[in-house]
Amino acid sequence: MTQPKTYDKDFISRPAPAAKPKRIVVCCDGTWQSSTTIDPEKGCPSNVARISRVLAKTGLDRDNKEWQQLIYYDAGVGTGDITDLEAKRQGMKGLGLLENVLEAYNFIVSNYNHGDELYFFGFSRGAFTVRSTAGLVQEIGIIKSHLMTHFLEHYGNFIRKEDFTKPFSQTKHWTEFTAHSPSAVYCPGKDAVIQVIGVWDTVGALGIPDTGHWIFKQDNAWLRKAYQFHNTDLGANVKHAYQALALDERRGPFSPCLWSVKPGNEATRLVQCWFPGAHINVGGGSSDNVVTDEDKKKNVQPKGDRERLSSVAYAWMLDRVRPHLALDQEALDMQLAEIEAVINHPNDPKMQAWEQNQEWLMGKIDDSYTTQYKALGSAEIRTPLEYKTREEGYTVERVHPSVHFRQEYHRDLNKNKKLKKPIEVYQPLAMEGWERIYEPEGKGKDGKVRKGWMWVKYKNGAKTKSNIERWMWEFEIGNFPGNTSVERWLINKSWNVESYFKTVEAGW
Repeated sequence: MTQPKTYDKDFISRPAPAAKPKRIVVCCDGTWQSSTTIDPEKGCPSNVARISRVLAKTGLDRDNKEWQQLIYYDAGVGTGDITDLEAKRQGMKGLGLLENVLEAYNFIVSNYNHGDELYFFGFSRGAFTVRSTAGLVQEIGIIKSHLMTHFLEHYGNFIRKEDFTKPFSQTKHWTEFTAHSPSAVYCPGKDAVIQVIGVWDTVGALGIPDTGHWIFKQDNAWLRKAYQFHNTDLGANVKHAYQALALDERRGPFSPCLWSVKPGNEATRLVQCWFPGAHINVGGGSSDNVVTDEDKKKNVQPKGDRERLSSVAYAWMLDRVRPHLALDQEALDMQLAEIEAVINHPNDPKMQAWEQNQEWLMGKIDDSYTTQYKALGSAEIRTPLEYKTREEGYTVERVHPSVHFRQEYHRDLNKNKKLKKPIEVYQPLAMEGWERIYEPEGKGKDGKVRKGWMWVKYKNGAKTKSNIERWMWEFEIGNFPGNTSVERWLINKSWNVESYFKTVEAGW
């Protein structure tokens, strides 16, 4: 009887020239969010999880060059097999955020080859995590993987020293690290191509805000100090940056962290778009929207809006990244089928037909400023266009048309005589005093004449062009070859939106 072989000893695998270039995609979820949990009460995927699962394994660029697409997903702060109390403690204080940054950076270091591109997606503190990871790449570059242990030692020494007057790359700790190898940096930061950073509602001053009220306010500066070395800005090697922002979030600790493109940076394309909804309505993944297969069999209905609002922000982000990342058609079809099922599913069997189709406009906006958060801090109305000074650069903020669509739908419902009592027309407090107007001959910063819808805020007095204090263009929904825009698909499935959209589209 022939004995089986125990191992191969007549061949060794050897390094080869780099294969197809890679698009390395890093996805980091929000606080308390994990799409790898088996807990049925926490299984609703956020927009970060959705995008991590819709990407194809390979993709073609506009020159028909083939790319591998390698995806990394990391659950948010305050997840894992821990108690609810510990999860809240970690989530409130942002504990574990540094580890998440270093895990993401380690993934890049372990997989990067020359010619690869980097992509980052995140929600909430996960957005802060990916922005910090991208900032680390921009600062020090991508080191050689076999030096990661030494890097962590010296990076840890830098952090424990708590002297952040200089960035890590300008300290003795970096010098001591690079002494291990004359070529410790495999790819310098300036040469690393960051093709896209896409985030939903980055929150908090360095991810960790103060909490409490007035004399009872807890100063978390000591926690922020441990994270203030993170660079979340946009360098010139970031080609595209997109952020979806929540108009209706009122929690002070969840103040948004906007980008700005510094004067002289002509390489970065930036759009930051304001959407209806609170923080969770934009980033998605609310535990109120969990529906298991068992729930469906029993016709159990979720408490939330079935991700109606977050699907709007998700469709917007998908359209932004489709020129750069290929989607898996089967995965996309399944996601769209799930969205369409929500569109066709009435929340209440007693509702009239004209009330049922509410996916874009009437998704419930969560009141996130609960009793728990009232104890942690005062309410804070968001203030578009007021988070950065002109000297800091352009924020390129836009208002999504769904704000207008939602308002128009409320007005139309109020005209319906079957309605028992009028609906309060949607008016985000963040847009108090703003008015939507048509601009027939506006000029952009490049001097080109453009037209379209915009939101303006007047100074006290007359509503004249010379009296406009602030203004934002309404975001223009475009299309792709073969009518493959997901945003347009969502509009076409929404009979109560199409008429509004045609009016808006005619003005562009």
